[in-house]
Amino acid sequence: MKRDDQLPASRDERTERILVVDDEKTIRTVIAEALQSFGYRVQTASNADLALKACLAESFDLALVDMRMPGSMDGMGLLGEMHRQWPEMVVILLTAFASLDSAITALRQGAYDYLVKPVSLAQIKETVERGLAKRREQVRRQELIARLEETMKELKRETRVPSVDLNGNERFVQTSTLMMDRQKRIVVRGAQEIALTATEFDLLDYMLRNCDRVISASELIRAVQGYDLIEVDARPILRVHIQRLRQKLEDDLEHPRYVLNVRGKGYRFAG
Repeated sequence: MKRDDQLPASRDERTERILVVDDEKTIRTVIAEALQSFGYRVQTASNADLALKACLAESFDLALVDMRMPGSMDGMGLLGEMHRQWPEMVVILLTAFASLDSAITALRQGAYDYLVKPVSLAQIKETVERGLAKRREQVRRQELIARLEETMKELKRETRVPSVDLNGNERFVQTSTLMMDRQKRIVVRGAQEIALTATEFDLLDYMLRNCDRVISASELIRAVQGYDLIEVDARPILRVHIQRLRQKLEDDLEHPRYVLNVRGKGYRFAG
């Protein structure tokens, strides 16, 4: 462990819990104290068995695990158990150069990253922060999916969730890859919420209402912006909004899948 670059203590109070697993007491203590100084809640374990007991007793967001530990289970075995029982936990491995091949194998088996000893506290802090950021994003996506699924269940049960939006239109629109909640103005593709501006949302909404129909630029401008233009004037204005919408929806802008251009006629949303 490199002590010469210890970072100043952070006063930020964090809610994430971290488990440090290493049979070397000095390394275990230094890492734990450093993470605590950064504001994390930290617990330690000297072997895999104690680590598993700790995980059964309370939940952890991230674990720093030494690859080579004595006992019935090494770091690789512990990784496998953690990944099986707590797949949402981020696991970062601590390894020596001699076990680097094993660390790379562990990445394929679910580890988030690995750090080669001797490792600096700055490296630990950076890697831990990246790992926790990934976990927060996963949790956010899971919560979003759960919210949408619950809303759909309530709608099917015909409870308090209205099946139409405030304008009397069908509240939910769903294609093979997209879902729109018109009342909450949410658009989701797969497990990812797409952040749209008001104009982009209204444009997509109108195209979804008219899925697979060719719509002229002037009609889209009238529906979304509320004013009339002749087609030749509407096209350059609409083109900007279409381009921005595509940047958020399409995986390949050169070969759009959703918002299609019909030369000389307008646009069509492929459902």
